[in-house]
Amino acid sequence: MAYEECPGKHADTPDLQQEREKLEQRIRELSGQVATLTHHLDREIAARKELEEAIAERDKKFRIVTDFSWDWEYWLAPDGKFLHISPSCERITGYSPLDFYNNQDLFLSLIHPNDRQRLDAHLKEEMHEAAEFHFDFRILSRSGEERWIAHSCQPVFNEQGHPLGRRANNRDITRRKRAQAALQEREKFFRMVLDATSNGVWDRNLHTGEVYYGENWAKMLGYTLEELRDRQITWEQLLHPDDKPAALAAVFNHLQGITSRYVAEFRMRNRSGGWQWVLARGKVVEWDEKGRPLRFVGTHYDISDRKKIENELQESSKKIKEFAYSVVHDLKNPAISIHGLVRLLHSKCGHLLDDKGKKFCAQILSSSEEIAALVDKINVFISAQEVPLVLQQVSLPETLKIIREGFSLQLELRSIKWHEPENMPEITADRLSLLRVLRNLVDNALKYGGEKLTEIEIGYEDSGDFHVLSVRDDGVGLGNSESDGLFSMFMRKKTSLGIEGAGLGLAIVKEVAAQHKGQVWIEHNPKQGITFYVSFSKSLEDAG
Repeated sequence: MAYEECPGKHADTPDLQQEREKLEQRIRELSGQVATLTHHLDREIAARKELEEAIAERDKKFRIVTDFSWDWEYWLAPDGKFLHISPSCERITGYSPLDFYNNQDLFLSLIHPNDRQRLDAHLKEEMHEAAEFHFDFRILSRSGEERWIAHSCQPVFNEQGHPLGRRANNRDITRRKRAQAALQEREKFFRMVLDATSNGVWDRNLHTGEVYYGENWAKMLGYTLEELRDRQITWEQLLHPDDKPAALAAVFNHLQGITSRYVAEFRMRNRSGGWQWVLARGKVVEWDEKGRPLRFVGTHYDISDRKKIENELQESSKKIKEFAYSVVHDLKNPAISIHGLVRLLHSKCGHLLDDKGKKFCAQILSSSEEIAALVDKINVFISAQEVPLVLQQVSLPETLKIIREGFSLQLELRSIKWHEPENMPEITADRLSLLRVLRNLVDNALKYGGEKLTEIEIGYEDSGDFHVLSVRDDGVGLGNSESDGLFSMFMRKKTSLGIEGAGLGLAIVKEVAAQHKGQVWIEHNPKQGITFYVSFSKSLEDAG
């Protein structure tokens, strides 16, 4: 290549110029590649930084979850060494995670001697098992305190299915175990107390069907607990066939929440083949998470002696009533005969009698009428106890109309005012019994009101669960001593005419009130007179 010499300057030859252009082109290409590589590198650095931040955030969350877990968590490597231990271990055991990392045998050394063999076997086997484990054991903490642990563990695998060890959760359940132990101790105590009495205890697990019977439960029927278990004898098998439907219904109603307690009386076959009366009481004491009854406990009490006495009383009462009917019949017939004969004597031979004889006849007539009236009242009282109620809707206004018309002559002759409410409802009651009550109370006011009696007022009040009727008068009233035993049988007080009453009218009122699940009582009026109250339960409306 020839160069043209020129002072102070080299002239570019065409070849050199071409080489320079190529070099500049190459530099531009390399600069572009460097820029591209730099861009990719920046992106990779940003992505790596983002990944590192995500990993750091995830690690932070993991640490928060593990470090602030209330339970004691740990992770064992396949070789049995701890990879992670949560800080809660120190709260539960008294030892820090570092203590466990530095001493791999520390965990096993904490196990209660009575549980160590079982847990040691588990720790040796768990690395080779793919199953989950759940069981409870005790540890002795750093301070020497015994604590109960609920242990759960499971295997850990990576994405390829290779084992990474086991994760475990240890929960401190000391309080729960102590509460269970205290409850079991209380139950043991109460069972001992009940077994020391004549009550037979039973405890039924409604979920498993398992039933616990106390020793007295079996003993009162002549069995031993071993006999009941060996022969698989159940309560249902021993029930009397006639009593079984009602007894099972009582159980069903309580388990369904219809009744607050289970109470039933029934017969059970004893070991000798006889029937024994039993009073059963019970209550659901535990429910599951869905509110279904889980545990049903109660007692059996032998009431055979009581039932025997009740039967004897019923038989005796039956005989007394039969005797009463006989006496009433024997009294009434002669009284009617005497009454008829005296009337005949008076009509046929009255002109032969002097004033004294006529007076005697009048007294005999009056006495025979009193005997007949007393007999009728005794019959009414007996029937009030014997005849079942016929419940129906009874109109109070119509009932009072019958009463008012029945006493209208006496009210008019004595100028006694009658008052009654304008608006009164229908109530559920036995119509004849209600008439009997009102008739007796009004008759009582007329008989014992005296000359001061000027008015009789009928009242009605809706008192929540009861209909309350009242009969008020402004007569002479009663003293406190006269009020005692007023509703008892044959409690007599002289009428306004000076004649003693039969003493059955108010007893009949009390009996009718009791049959209607109500009561009777009196109030002394501030000025004068007295008010009688009688209540009728509204619960009869459902029965009616």
